Amino acid sequence: YYIDTATELVVSTHTRTVKCTPSVANPSFYLKATNAPPVDNKYMQAYPDPGWGYPTLKSPFFIDAKAEASVFYLDSQSRLLSNGINGTVYGWSDSYNDFQLFYFMERRVIQLSLETRLYAYCTLNPPSGLYAGNYQEMTCETRGFWNTRVFQWCPLYVEVYAGLGLVLGAEASPETPDCLNITMLVVPACGG
Repeated sequence: YYIDTATELVVSTHTRTVKCTPSVANPSFYLKATNAPPVDNKYMQAYPDPGWGYPTLKSPFFIDAKAEASVFYLDSQSRLLSNGINGTVYGWSDSYNDFQLFYFMERRVIQLSLETRLYAYCTLNPPSGLYAGNYQEMTCETRGFWNTRVFQWCPLYVEVYAGLGLVLGAEASPETPDCLNITMLVVPACGG
């Protein structure tokens, strides 16, 4: 008898300690999606996605457990990033058109092609009062030709792109494809 064993994807689990420093001007936080029923009240996780051919690429998946979600923060230039077991990754989107999937990747890889890989520059806005928890709300934009700035969840993309449905677009897309605007709530990593 012959047994063939192959490992296609290993997802490491780990314990992380988040140091609570309330006096820090730019604290760590979780991102919680709203408004889109498939991901409503779920937390974002920058998940390893080797299927795209880049070992450092991570895709935004939405999960129920805050304890398993990624911890994010903004750097001194307001770029969205997360520290993971495989290094620090930055939020980014392609520059090819005004409606692009949103990803995370290491800075050194993004820097190789700044014309096509655009950092996500984000702002933490005061709570609008529309959502429970009185959390700040995060908006992001890319600074390319299209100036994408509207987070959306697109169910069609989930089917086509293996579960990826988070888009950063230049404007809302209520049809073609049907998408739902998402507000990203900023849940503090400490005390949230």
